Amino acid sequence: APYNVKYWSVGNENWGCGGRFDAVDYARHYARFVNYLDRAARRSKVEFVACGDFSGDWNQKFFETLLQRPLARRVEGVQHLSVHHYFFNRRPAVKFSDQEYYNLLAMVAELEALLRKTIGVIDNYTEPSGPTIGISLDEWGVWHRTENTGNNALLQPNTLRDALLAAVVLNSLNNFGNRVSIACIAQAFNVLQCMAFTRGTQMVLTPTYYAFDLFQPHMDASALRTLVDSPTFSIKQPEPGPPGREREREIVRPYLSASVSHNVSKGELSLTLVNQHLTEALEVEIQITGPEFSGALAGTRRHLTSANVRDENTFSQPDLVKTSPEKPVSVKGNSFVHQLAPHSVETLVLHKE
Repeated sequence: APYNVKYWSVGNENWGCGGRFDAVDYARHYARFVNYLDRAARRSKVEFVACGDFSGDWNQKFFETLLQRPLARRVEGVQHLSVHHYFFNRRPAVKFSDQEYYNLLAMVAELEALLRKTIGVIDNYTEPSGPTIGISLDEWGVWHRTENTGNNALLQPNTLRDALLAAVVLNSLNNFGNRVSIACIAQAFNVLQCMAFTRGTQMVLTPTYYAFDLFQPHMDASALRTLVDSPTFSIKQPEPGPPGREREREIVRPYLSASVSHNVSKGELSLTLVNQHLTEALEVEIQITGPEFSGALAGTRRHLTSANVRDENTFSQPDLVKTSPEKPVSVKGNSFVHQLAPHSVETLVLHKE
């Protein structure tokens, strides 16, 4: 019996380990496979994911080749464009400095810039006739350098810092929600920024798992426009150049990361807030606009933090970093002040009283 698979990815990282294609050859193979896969699917509502790339002009050449095929009037057979992005960290995964803490979190700026660039490329080749093609960020996560080899080569530590980065990325993806159609952290178990470690019959949930857990209220909801005005931190990142003429560029990021969604059927508003400041709490003034949430609001709150941002869950200490129990919260009016602990993630789920 069929498994009723909805999403079909035609190849994976075809610019590299997936065949070392160039974009033109891949586009030709893609069109041929999709033609027959679509016929085989018949009336099933399958969607196809094309291999893209954040670097170079792969995406442009891929779309241009599809448009140059006989009878092609617009880009067809592409519902999603797959792109991958890892936050490569060559510094210590656990015993990092305070500056290295901020350096890793600031890397989210590059992902956001690449998403905006890819949106522009998609729009250039599909507007005004469409269709809109979603971005499938189907591999992302922190990639720490480890000394492991063999079967454990990609097993890496997972600290609260990694969970904070995951939460900032998830907030960003919520805010790109009308363009990012699929997003998958890499990976589930024992590899890179995973959800859990396993050893025989034992399992340890990572801090990143608990960050994901705080985002569950956003499921089946609609992302709302979120504006953030926050104090900032900055880092300087070296840029390649000729010997003796290397440059540094400054990356400025807000300490506060946020996303908000509205579940109409449940009448709930979910707010996830991240305070990236290493040592100081943030006093956040939250203003909610719109008639649906005027007046008194009530609900719950949960947060994720630990005494030290370098804390991790291990088989000897499996519960050092985990979310707090759910606590009630009530606010009067659609403007209120909320305290966020240093290096923490918090989700509030509110509804009208």
